Order: sequence, then structure tokens, then C-alpha cells
Amino acid sequence: MNHARSFHFEGRQIAVHASGDGRLWFCAEAICAVLCFSDSQAALLYHCKPSGILFGNEASPQAMIDLRNLLQLSHHSPPSRAARLHDWLCNCVLASQLGHSGKPQRHQLTTNDQQLQLLLSLIHISEPTRRYAIS
Repeated sequence: MNHARSFHFEGRQIAVHASGDGRLWFCAEAICAVLCFSDSQAALLYHCKPSGILFGNEASPQAMIDLRNLLQLSHHSPPSRAARLHDWLCNCVLASQLGHSGKPQRHQLTTNDQQLQLLLSLIHISEPTRRYAIS
């Protein structure tokens, strides 16, 4: 894994790693705990796809799950917990991955004699490639 960060969700630290291909990997035990699963291994076994689970090479390997499995676990957890985790995921984790700070940029677009104002966010996928997404 290339890039590791620690985020806080409701007082609990959650490790998030970004791999070279851009996939995000979340500490499975922490995600299971915030989603009210008492047995993280059982939750992974029953609700997650094996292709989205990685184990580290530490003396005590830590299970990491990809975004798809995080969302899958959230579908099997209490709705209020899942909603708060989704907000955290969008507003903290994914926002930090956009690679820019500050507000979205306003751009003018003229088409068929009509002027439109668009809010655009610049997302850095890989240099020098830049893509625009409508916010």
C-alpha cells in the first residue's frame, strides 16, 4: 500500500490506506466496530467478498477491506449508524482523496447563445491527466 492515513469517526481512529491503483482500504476491525458488529471475522465471512479483503504481513496481520465491502457491511448494520458512516465517508475520507483544497471553481459555458454557470471541481487522477466533474 502506498499511502496511509488515519481518520477519526465518532471518537474512533480508522486507518485508511490507498493502494497504487487508487483503491481505498479500510481497517476491517474498526469499520465493524463502528457498524455495531460484535464479531468482525463473522461479519467479513458473511457479508464481504473475498477479493475485497487483504491481510497485512505484520506479526499480527490486520484485515483491510475495500470500499465495496465497507458499503456491503453498512447495508447489514443499523440504519442510523450506516447513515453517519456514509456521511463521514463522503465528507472526510473521499473529500480528502480529491487532491485539492479550497472551494470548487466557477466556470462560464456558452452554448447556443446561452450562458451557463457551472461549478466544477478539479480532480487529480494522475499527473498530468486532469478530469473535471460537475459538482
